[in-house]
Amino acid sequence: MKLLDIYNRFFIPENLRTHMLRVAGLGKIIADNLSKDIKIDQNILIKALLVHDMGNIVKFDFSVKTIPISPSKIAELRDVKDNFVQKYGADAHVVTEKILNKIDVSNSIIEITNSN
Repeated sequence: MKLLDIYNRFFIPENLRTHMLRVAGLGKIIADNLSKDIKIDQNILIKALLVHDMGNIVKFDFSVKTIPISPSKIAELRDVKDNFVQKYGADAHVVTEKILNKIDVSNSIIEITNSN
């Protein structure tokens, strides 16, 4: 499944998508510049960074307006958040892990997303 399909399937908001893409980009830059003595699987790392905060919508506080967003979009995001909490719970890490299990990613990716 392609990343955009995953983001769309789980109604990941634009700001959260952008965050994960930026983190993955930074992770790639850092990985490319590591000492040759440090061995990492860049492919697994980048994939993990692209999905590491999939469940973070459950932490969103819509009473505080931090980004310019229309009332209808806020209502839509509240519905997504409520649906996530009902389906997966209110802990963002648990929600992320449950989503990753649904899309059948490798255990290595789940381990990386859980290592914060």
